[in-house]
Amino acid sequence: MEQVQGFYELAYLLPATLDEEAATQVAGSLRDTVANKKAVITDENPPRRRVFAYPVKRHREGYFGWIRFVAAPDLIGQLTAAATGQQDILRVSVTKAQTEQRRERKERKRPAAKPPSKEKQEEIAAIDKRLDEILG
Repeated sequence: MEQVQGFYELAYLLPATLDEEAATQVAGSLRDTVANKKAVITDENPPRRRVFAYPVKRHREGYFGWIRFVAAPDLIGQLTAAATGQQDILRVSVTKAQTEQRRERKERKRPAAKPPSKEKQEEIAAIDKRLDEILG
């Protein structure tokens, strides 16, 4: 029985002790790990240097990047274990991602304004008439 493939995102943190070239190499090895697990990579954000909101394994800053891919759900555990086992990776998180169509926001249609009822129109006409009498 074939499993339905899903959209996933692998986010990773690398230490600031790496230079930019080394961080790119580690990101490339993560990309290769994802590709070797028979996942189809759909999008990728290369690692960029960031200041973390809180310390991660005693590091206050480092590199953050992510890879979006399509894979079978049973590969996610294997992929997480393989990525976590690599050196120079502080943290790896694999989450279910939304598809491109779901991410686009649907335009909401506002209901057409209802015309005022006859009672309301008569009331408005009476107020207009009274204002004309007062003002002029």
